[in-house]
Amino acid sequence: MKRSYSAALGGISAALSLVFLLAAIYSPAGKLALYALSSVPLLMPLRKGMYGTAALVYAATGLLALLVSGNPLYVAPYWLLFGVHPLLIALPERFKLNAVITAAIKLIYFNLALLAAYKLSALFFIDLSAFENRFYGILALAASAAFMVYDFLITRIYKKSDKYIDRIIRP
Repeated sequence: MKRSYSAALGGISAALSLVFLLAAIYSPAGKLALYALSSVPLLMPLRKGMYGTAALVYAATGLLALLVSGNPLYVAPYWLLFGVHPLLIALPERFKLNAVITAAIKLIYFNLALLAAYKLSALFFIDLSAFENRFYGILALAASAAFMVYDFLITRIYKKSDKYIDRIIRP
């Protein structure tokens, strides 16, 4: 691919991702859906095999959102899950992995990110000492089921996005 094409696709991806991420930060409702939408533009460079560009888009979007919002806790869902997840979607293509192994990697990563978010919320916001470890187990099961639905939908978008990307920017 030409460098100009890579730069243009990366710029468009970063701008769209930043718009959705800032909407998630400042919107009073629909935050989870907007965080999920902030991950979709990262699929564009990944679909074209531009893994370095996608990593730069992830980093630039997270840093720009931090500069605009001024609070790292607002950007934490993007840093922990929604920005990393598209990179995990590209694993099977990049490394020729089995679908079961890829799903296990995604689920393990999701649960680690969920545990980190749980511990951060306990550290900064809520006193969770009244809850037992069962609460985390129930939360993890329910959230893992929701994550698998989210993963299925985003993966479908990833697989169908090639023709739409070429309509946006001609190589």
